[in-house]
Amino acid sequence: MKKASPSLLPELSQRDPIPAKVGIFGLGYVGLTTAACLIENGISVEGYEVSPQKQQLLKKGICPISEPGVQALIEKAVREGRFCVKDFPDGNKLPDLILICVGTPSTSNGSTDLRHVKKVFRQLNQLSAENPSFGTELIIRSTIPPGTLDMLRKLCPRLFVRVPVAFYPEFLREGTALEDFHSPPQSIIGSIPSLPKPKKIFSLLASFTFQTPVTHVNAVTAESLKFACNAYHAVKVSFANEIGRWITSLGGDPLEVMELFCRDTKLNTSSKYLRPGNPFGGSCLLKDTRSMLQLGKKRGINMPMIEHCLTSNQDHFKFIDAAIRSHKPRIVTILGIAFKKDSDDIRESPSVRLLRMLTAKKRCRVIGHDFMVKKETAIGVNQLLQNQLFQIPNFSLEESIKKALEGTDLVLIMHNDLRYSQAVAKLPVPVLNVVSWQGFQSCG
Repeated sequence: MKKASPSLLPELSQRDPIPAKVGIFGLGYVGLTTAACLIENGISVEGYEVSPQKQQLLKKGICPISEPGVQALIEKAVREGRFCVKDFPDGNKLPDLILICVGTPSTSNGSTDLRHVKKVFRQLNQLSAENPSFGTELIIRSTIPPGTLDMLRKLCPRLFVRVPVAFYPEFLREGTALEDFHSPPQSIIGSIPSLPKPKKIFSLLASFTFQTPVTHVNAVTAESLKFACNAYHAVKVSFANEIGRWITSLGGDPLEVMELFCRDTKLNTSSKYLRPGNPFGGSCLLKDTRSMLQLGKKRGINMPMIEHCLTSNQDHFKFIDAAIRSHKPRIVTILGIAFKKDSDDIRESPSVRLLRMLTAKKRCRVIGHDFMVKKETAIGVNQLLQNQLFQIPNFSLEESIKKALEGTDLVLIMHNDLRYSQAVAKLPVPVLNVVSWQGFQSCG
């Protein structure tokens, strides 16, 4: 379950029949939008709501939220008897599948308030204990922080062993929720690998004609994804607004700049750079970010998000350094010295910064290797920087990988080069592959 792959879905022959009735805890925005889409697809829905006011409205076919298309679907379903509202499921007439869409608001300190989710699970745990035939699959749609499914498993261990429990994050935007449900950017189901696997949710989703596959992943991956998506959306809005303020102060047109910016789908609006790995460096990113901030300061424009990119980058160096320190090495080998693979450019190279950190105060001896960084081929600024590099105490650059690995206590891979991965494959020392984010899980 390490990789997100559609192949992890149950085979068609193993899927349960499409649920005829689905229960939904929490008839707020997510719950009612989901209910409307299920109803539209011919599935009966039973809603469970603690608010008497919402119950009264819904029983009359009046939707308590404003979302295009939802009112008409709810009203029609109530009239046809395909949508009803209760306080709690009837133990003798349980739905095939229950979706949990209760509120998970922020607490005063910013953490997620899981009281409503816990209450529902305690109630279902009790219902399960009282009903020997309880076999309803339980799926959480409410946004929950990573580790919540495991916390609930410890809270209700018998329930989790008895029935499948999974997380199905929603990616619904207000104003376009019905469209987003029927055409989601992706559909993710997360569950705990050692426990019963969900099946009914896959059968339910298979009844919709989604353009994207339904992907089954580890629970923590699914829980983390929703937060990562929303944080990135916040970053994009903040970035666009900071750029807008900055360009306006310079007399430019921010809308025109950002329109051109978004045309670049090769680098700007793409998956490029969106992988955990090396800190950023090189001849452009740091230099231009610093220059942009200085231009803004001269005009009284604060750009905290962009400014904190530099702070975040520094923190990433500290994270890597802490991972190295946890192994207490005396000799560290760094594979890849230039700021990126297939280049001899060491300007603002993360590798050089790390080796300076490691050799400071004689903390470690560092041995480096790079296929491109060579004394005889360096010219200009890089020749000057290489001369400074070779003067760093306790650092040496070897011409062969084999020589660089002799006697080392730890290897740090900074370039995505297959030759490096092959060279350390059977090495009996810790390997931290910064590029592919391997080896950090054991560091503490």
